[in-house]
Amino acid sequence: MINEWLIGGLLFGFLGSAHCVGMCGPIALALPVNTMQGIKKYAGIFLYNVGRTIVYVLLGSIVGFFGKLAGLVGFQKWLSVITGILIIAAVLIPKVRNKLNSWQAFPSNRMGVIVKPFKKLMRKDSVSALFAIGLLNGLLPCGFVYMAIAAALNTGSTISSMVFMTGFGFGTMPAMIAVALSPGFLSLEMRRKIQKFLPWATIALGLILIYRGLFMMGGH
Repeated sequence: MINEWLIGGLLFGFLGSAHCVGMCGPIALALPVNTMQGIKKYAGIFLYNVGRTIVYVLLGSIVGFFGKLAGLVGFQKWLSVITGILIIAAVLIPKVRNKLNSWQAFPSNRMGVIVKPFKKLMRKDSVSALFAIGLLNGLLPCGFVYMAIAAALNTGSTISSMVFMTGFGFGTMPAMIAVALSPGFLSLEMRRKIQKFLPWATIALGLILIYRGLFMMGGH
C-alpha cells in the first residue's frame, strides 16, 4: 500500500506542476543563483526543492496522525467521502473556490513572521540559504498543497501520509527545477493550457477518495 501512496503522490504532484509554476514560479525565478556556477548552482536549486518537500512531509505526518485517529474511532470511511466531496466542491462551486483562494492570499498581510526572513534569505547566495528558502516556501499557503494534504489525511496512517506527501513534493520538482534553470521553460500560453487540466485531476482525486470511503463502508 505504501508504494501506491507514493505513486499517487508523484502523479498528483507532477500533473499539478503547472499550478506550482504559476504560484511559486516567481519565487523560483528570483532565487539567488545568478552568481553561482556549476554544481553549486544545481545543488542549491535542488536543495531549495528538498526544503519544500521536507515541510510537506512534516505536514503529512501531522494530518496522518489525525487520519489514523479517525480510523481508530471508525470515522475513516466517512472522512474519505467528506474530503472527496469538499475537494470536488472546491473545483465546481465558485463560493468554495473563492474561499480557498482567499486563504492563499493570507500571507500578504498576516505572515510577516515568514515573509521577513524569506526576503532576507533571498539576498544571500549560499546553498544553505536556498535550502532555508525552500523550508519557508513550504509554509506558504497554497490551494494545491491543501488538496494534497486533504488526500494525505485519508491514507489511514502517519507513515502512508508522509509517503504520499514525499511523492507529491518530488512530483512537483521537475517543473520547478526546470523553471529555475530555464526561465523560458514554459510559455504563459503553455502554462494556461496545462492548468486547464488541473481541475480534472483534482476532481479525479475527489472521486477516488469518495469511492475509497464507499468501498470501506462495504466492509472491505
